[in-house]
Amino acid sequence: SSFYAEAHTDVNGYALLHLDPELGASEILLTVTKNNHKPYLATININEDDHIPYSDEDNISITDSNGNGTLNPGETIYLEVPITYNGNDSFNGVTGILSTNHDLTIYQDEIYYGNITNGITYPVAGDWFIFQIPYQQSHDDVLDFYLTLTDDNDNEFVTNLNFDVNSFD
Repeated sequence: SSFYAEAHTDVNGYALLHLDPELGASEILLTVTKNNHKPYLATININEDDHIPYSDEDNISITDSNGNGTLNPGETIYLEVPITYNGNDSFNGVTGILSTNHDLTIYQDEIYYGNITNGITYPVAGDWFIFQIPYQQSHDDVLDFYLTLTDDNDNEFVTNLNFDVNSFD
């Protein structure tokens, strides 16, 4: 089977491609292009036995200032990000640190997840990432975040989160 995905890089040169895990591919052919430059070609091998913890976007909880569940300019956001892991290992003493390249005020950037095993792991009760969106943030901007998970053995995993900013109705 085949698919096509494209993305633009952020200010650090990172691009996030969302891949469907149901494709069952054993390798991905990657082409990176830039105007007036030679394309970069690479093959990425996929090992189905390798599993890493990642943010569970289907179960993210957003509590915001006006209670509409939407990120609006000027709001303070409380963000609960569950972690999903589909492997057989376990990761102990996991801490998550939220970062972004956007001009946001982050009040709480680190939370404790404890032990992550197969399934969904939520942060310790009442532990939220907290940040404020600037009043001048534009409608339909996409806020990109990086959640870095680190365990007691210094294993580190980075997962990405993206949220749309919407103006008030």
